[in-house]
Parts: sequence; structure tokens; C-alpha cells
Amino acid sequence: MSQRIRMLCGAGLFLLCAMVSYLVSLAVMAEPVPAPDVTEKMNELLAAALPDGSDATPLLMDFMERRNELPYFWDTESGERESTNSLLHQLRVRDWSDPELSLAHEAWSQISPLLSLLHEAAAHDVVRAPYVRNGVDGFPGNETAFGRFRSPTREILRIAIRDAAEREAWDEVERNLETTLRLAHHLGQRLTLDDLTAASMLAYGALLEIILQSQERRIPHEVCERLIDVINRVDPLPAPIERVCEVERLRTNAYLSQLFSRSGIMIDWMEGNFTSESSLIERLANVRALAAHRRSLAENAVDEQFHTFSTWWEALPGERIALQDNLVYPDRIGDGNWEHIVWFNESNFRLAFHTRNTLPAGVRTALRIAQFRDMHGHWPETLEEALSGEELLETLTGEKWQYTRLQENRYGQPYRLVTPPQPGYVWYPIPLFRAQGANVIDLSRPRGASN
Repeated sequence: MSQRIRMLCGAGLFLLCAMVSYLVSLAVMAEPVPAPDVTEKMNELLAAALPDGSDATPLLMDFMERRNELPYFWDTESGERESTNSLLHQLRVRDWSDPELSLAHEAWSQISPLLSLLHEAAAHDVVRAPYVRNGVDGFPGNETAFGRFRSPTREILRIAIRDAAEREAWDEVERNLETTLRLAHHLGQRLTLDDLTAASMLAYGALLEIILQSQERRIPHEVCERLIDVINRVDPLPAPIERVCEVERLRTNAYLSQLFSRSGIMIDWMEGNFTSESSLIERLANVRALAAHRRSLAENAVDEQFHTFSTWWEALPGERIALQDNLVYPDRIGDGNWEHIVWFNESNFRLAFHTRNTLPAGVRTALRIAQFRDMHGHWPETLEEALSGEELLETLTGEKWQYTRLQENRYGQPYRLVTPPQPGYVWYPIPLFRAQGANVIDLSRPRGASN
């Protein structure tokens, strides 16, 4: 009897060892699944989503080519060299009439003629540029050229608004604002977060400049009304969020392919490398992946996150507060890339949401305050003097904007305008609107303290 038990125990131990060996071999010998090329499917979805109309792509490409032909570095009087981006930044944040900005104004005089191309592009209806396969080190990227288009163009359009306002050329201010929002609209009709981020960056730069102008100078009340009309007419981010989530699922799942084997085991050495080449030690260390998430769980977490995004986007004011704390990372998988891609999704959805909702509402509020000042000769002591009804309400909480008239302020600010306090996480991607130490978004920070 005892011999039989020993034989059974031996057989069981053998099977257990065999099973463990098999599992270890799955981890040690794991190879990533080649990332599928989802470009064709993305372009099918894009073609189905875009409305009929004329294509602004050739004009935008022409703008970028001409922009790249201009000098990138400029010689200063001290013999040093300064980049165009640095000079444009100075025009955005410093006193416009500062004599030290002569080189920046010279650079602007060469750049500003390109605005005509942007005005012409804005008069079209869509941007049909297809997505292209553009992977880096195996990363399954799919993009257009417009991810690189956004930063210099945002600066140029924002400075164009300031230039016109400094000359009190209000028709130009209005036209430059509408051009910016229409270009954002064109990009915002597309279906990736890269597109939405490019659209958001264009729009928030221009809208922030309007807020600053409304505080720094006296804008005629009829001009305020026209600017509000532009903001009401042009939606910078019109893409249906469900379709954006569908495309981002495609891209994210293609990304995950490189982090998992065909059996669904995570491959630790792929994180940050995107190469199947590995040392023996790295492969042996991958045994710990047996206790990590399987690919099926990762995909479920991605689906859950995108569902939360779309629900939050479409929710009514007030309901968003209850939902926004769900916009957190799903359980982490590994230490690097998974966390990065979820942070990217989360932060860029927040950026797009606030650019479409919080910021335009704040700009309308600031223009109503400026309108009151032009008509009455002084700033309102309370927000109710300048606004009424739904205009008093912020879009995330559904509660009133918080307005404080400032009598003495070292920055020369006439008032402070912030959102109602928001529980939990507050807009991270653009900290320029976040008041230090408080869960509010501050729309009245002075020039130079803003991005």
C-alpha cells in the first residue's frame, strides 16, 4: 500500500514538475506577436466619418513647407543664435513693445505673410490626409503630418491675434480667432487622439489669448459680441467620441501585441525596447510574468477605459463629477509602456474635453465681463452684474463660476475667474489653468504665468 502511495506521489510530483516546466518554458521562450497594421482599417473609418466638402490638406502641407523654408536660427546683437520658437515664445509672454524684442518682431514680419495660407485652408471643409504607417523601433504608429503641425501653428495663430489686438485691428482679431477654431474643427473631425490633441492645442492657445486681451485692454462691447458669436458657431472638436474610441482601441490593441506572446503572457523585456532580442537573464526573469496580467485582461481594461471616456464625454454637467474619478489607470501591467499609453489616453481625453467645454465657456464669461466694462466704464463687482442664467454656470460641475474683483494686484489683474472646486483629479495635461494648491481651473492667470 505504501509503495502504491509512493508511486502515486511520484507520478503527481512528475506531472507537477512537468506542468511547471511547461509554464516556465512559455515565459522563457515567449516571443511577441507581430503588431498588425491597422492603417487600412483606420482610413476606412476616417473616410466614412468625414463629411463631404473641399479638402484643406494641400494648403496645410504648403504652409508647413514654406514655414520650414524660413530661418530656424537668428543672429542676435551679442553674436549668439536664437531659435524662431524661442523668439515667438517671447512675443507671446513679454511686453509687446519691449525694445529687446526687435529681433522677435523681425522674425514675425517674415512669418506673418504665411497667415494667408491658413486663412485659405480654414475656408475649406475637411482635412482628408490619410493615416500612414509610421512606426518607430517597431511601435505600430499611425499618424499624419499634423501632429508636428500643431505646435508652431498654435504659436503663429496666437501671436497673430495678439498682433492685431495691439493695433486694435478688431476685424483681424475676429478673423484670426475664427481661422484658428475652424482649423481646429477640421482636425477635430478626424478620428485619433493625435488629431484631437492637435485640434485642442490650436484652440486653447487662441482662446487663452482672447481671455488675456479681454483683461489687458478695453475691447469694444460690439467686438466682444462678435467674438462670442465665433466661439458659439465653431466647434473645435466635433468628432463623434464613439468613433474616436473605436480607432484608439485598434491602435492600442496593436500596441499590446508587442507586449504579449501568442499564449497571452506578458514579455517584460519588450517594454521600452520593442525588440525581441534579449539576453538569457532577461528571458529567465520573464518567469515573473506568469503572475502578471494576461492579454485578455489587458484588452478588457482598455475597453472599460474607453467606455468610461465616452460616457464622461457625453454626460451632463454635474454628472461628470460623479464619473471623473473613474478616469484612472486600470491595474498596471508591467512598469513602463502600459502605464504610459493609458496615461496618454486619459490625459489627452481630458485635454480635448476641457478645450471643447470648460475653456470656451470661460472665454464667453470673460468677454461678457469685458463687455460690461466697456458699456459701464468699470469692472463688475459681482458676476451677476455681467451675466445671467446659464452663462453663470461652469460646464463640468454645473455650478457658478467663482469671480473675485481684485482692487490691488501686482500683476495688474482686474479680477480672478476660476471654476467651482472639483473633487479628485483636476485637469493635468495643461497645468497653466490649474490654481496652485487648489482643485480649481484658473482662467485669469496673467500673461507670462500662462502656457
